Amino acid sequence: MEVVEINVHKGNAFELMEIIDVSGAGETVWTVKLKHLPADVAGTVYYLVTDQPLYSTPDEVVAYATGMKDHEEDDVHILRFGQNPWSGEHDAITIEGRITGGSYHIYVVLEYRGLRRLKEGVLSDR
Repeated sequence: MEVVEINVHKGNAFELMEIIDVSGAGETVWTVKLKHLPADVAGTVYYLVTDQPLYSTPDEVVAYATGMKDHEEDDVHILRFGQNPWSGEHDAITIEGRITGGSYHIYVVLEYRGLRRLKEGVLSDR
């Protein structure tokens, strides 16, 4: 068993509450911000972009995002995936190769002090 101690102001809570698409019109990248507690989280963020919702369990989505499971073997159609260091509320994920002409699903896993939180959102063509 692994024991993780987290010292934050909100009752030792680590939460990923919202994915915010802040991409501008005509950009060739998606730019995504995350709303989370604590606001100064520093860790790793993993992301997947798909053209259809994933009908996988949350554990499977986390495994795809973190590279622990090969999505090609399971025939899961993932358009973009990767990871970035995350340094807090003023940071953003930049996803290269933005596709226009529709809405896309994004799955984000924020890892902080050994804990992982998953959230799903939508990226749209503005």
